[in-house]
Amino acid sequence: MRQWRQPRRRRGLDCVVTSPVVLFRADASFTIGAGHVMRCLTLADGLRERGWQCRFICREYPGHLGENIARRGHAVQLLRANHEAFKGGDAARLAAPSAEDAAAVIAWLCGDPPAWIVVDHYSLDAEWEKAVSPHCDRLMVIDDLADRGHYCDVLLDQTFGRTAAEYREHVSAETTLLCGVDYALLRPEFSIYREHALRRRTRTDRVEQILVSLGGGDTESIVRRVLELLVSAGLPRSCRVKIVMGWGAPLSADIRLAAQEAPCSVDVLQGVDSMASLMAESDIAIGAAGSSSWERCCLGLPTVMIVLADNQRVVGESLASAGAALLVKMDDMDAHLPIAATTLVQDHAARSAMALRAASVVDGRGVERVIRAMDAAYAG
Repeated sequence: MRQWRQPRRRRGLDCVVTSPVVLFRADASFTIGAGHVMRCLTLADGLRERGWQCRFICREYPGHLGENIARRGHAVQLLRANHEAFKGGDAARLAAPSAEDAAAVIAWLCGDPPAWIVVDHYSLDAEWEKAVSPHCDRLMVIDDLADRGHYCDVLLDQTFGRTAAEYREHVSAETTLLCGVDYALLRPEFSIYREHALRRRTRTDRVEQILVSLGGGDTESIVRRVLELLVSAGLPRSCRVKIVMGWGAPLSADIRLAAQEAPCSVDVLQGVDSMASLMAESDIAIGAAGSSSWERCCLGLPTVMIVLADNQRVVGESLASAGAALLVKMDDMDAHLPIAATTLVQDHAARSAMALRAASVVDGRGVERVIRAMDAAYAG
């Protein structure tokens, strides 16, 4: 009988359970980043509140977040990773053939089909989904690329401005499409802090705290350069900079030394659990155009947004066009980031306008809407 790594390191629980089960298939690593696993965790937490048991299957890449999943109270199984294949970059992100990955997932089901399988993975498509779908009652895909076929009951794409029409050629007519930021998967603390954060934006006329957070991947060299550019922009000495690095991300002495030598107060934090509180108390942010974009929008946090990967381009451009962020491309970062940051630091009116536009994008209730849609699809 297969065994799962259980929350709080409990062992020996077999695959027979009494609660309905949702199985998540997602990966994290220092190369991929943490976004796929983290948004699945947010949905899993919401499902657990409604009595579902959630399990995760992840490949054992460096930075896989398995311990974080278990710490949140969900069982997790780590699949062996082909590290040599993984070094190949984007094309090798799965580091195993799709059929092999599907077979591994099916084997770990112990012949007991879950109510749902939820897959969030750029390297998996309709081939994988058709292989595993006979082994579950319903299947949901989380995607944000709209670039390949899917075989699923529900598809979720929380990209700002995404429409169902963009997926119609990729799914069957029976697939329920949940498109747009109304379905953004945010932890409940963001809606809890929302009112306080928005009220604070209107009352604070100067920048006292800047948040720098570029995701859960290996971004140290970029973060260090961002700090250098902020210092060169001449931040007020009274300004505090909070740098957040991902759980287990490589962290050298260089970035801590740079923080110590900065003319203003700089704290380097790692694996922060209270991001909603930290964002609420910050006045502007330097952030990536990934899934954390919706968290910043929910709290009306004015942001200089950096596109770190091609899959972030659509989000970055859409939010910039809506006036919800200032966009800086990696190639232009040295020239444009100091100017953008200075604009937000010095112009209270610009910050206030951006905060209102950002807050209008996301209301923080996406998990509720997704779970209602899952309930409807399961009952149908």
